[in-house]
Amino acid sequence: MKKVVITGINTNMFNPFCAEEEELIANALSDEGLIDSNTKINNIPAAEFCKLFSTKRNAYNKSTRLGNLLVTNSIITNPQLQDALEFQQKNSEQKIGSILIRLGFCTTDTINNVLTTQNQIRQDMEELDLLVEKITAIKKKLSNYFNVE
Repeated sequence: MKKVVITGINTNMFNPFCAEEEELIANALSDEGLIDSNTKINNIPAAEFCKLFSTKRNAYNKSTRLGNLLVTNSIITNPQLQDALEFQQKNSEQKIGSILIRLGFCTTDTINNVLTTQNQIRQDMEELDLLVEKITAIKKKLSNYFNVE
């Protein structure tokens, strides 16, 4: 089997969730249906890299929750977040931001600013997903146009 070396992969758009090159390659190959149980990258099953990519992406998405953003940016403490979440379990109709304001842990302005940031992060993630879909569609069109397999 021929050995393939790939260099210069642009990972900038995946930096927020620290995806490694092997994970990106495995994920791209998987998106194209090119991975099976025998596919390996650096002698490690490609499926493992796909799982790592997915895990990191999901963890990143979880980290963009309002409470996590507030704790990460030292606006509230983890115990304050836990208190607010416990309150929310008893009052499920209330949103966490309102509860944090009610408990005096945050101001309305702070919540609004962090919600704006959260919205931008999530829009960026959606744009990333759309870019990946567009790249895949372009590759398929080029492949069909040039009859490349």
